[in-house]
Amino acid sequence: MKMSEIKEMPPVELQVKGGELRQELFNLNLQKSIGTLEKSHRIGQLRKDIARVETALNAKRKAVLNSGIGVVSGKPGEVSEAK
Repeated sequence: MKMSEIKEMPPVELQVKGGELRQELFNLNLQKSIGTLEKSHRIGQLRKDIARVETALNAKRKAVLNSGIGVVSGKPGEVSEAK
């Protein structure tokens, strides 16, 4: 997944994508532990993709915070007002 694709996504989609990537990473780590993992390089790719998504999400949160409009909380769909 490219950073340019990630930057275009809205925060809600980024949260969903992060959850999907974490679930896939969990499944691959489970396969690794029981010895059925075929594509071991995918674990590293997923970890980097998760980091990219989190970086973009934090940048968007900071942009909203600096604009003074509202603060996006860590919970999906929840927005609180900036003071």
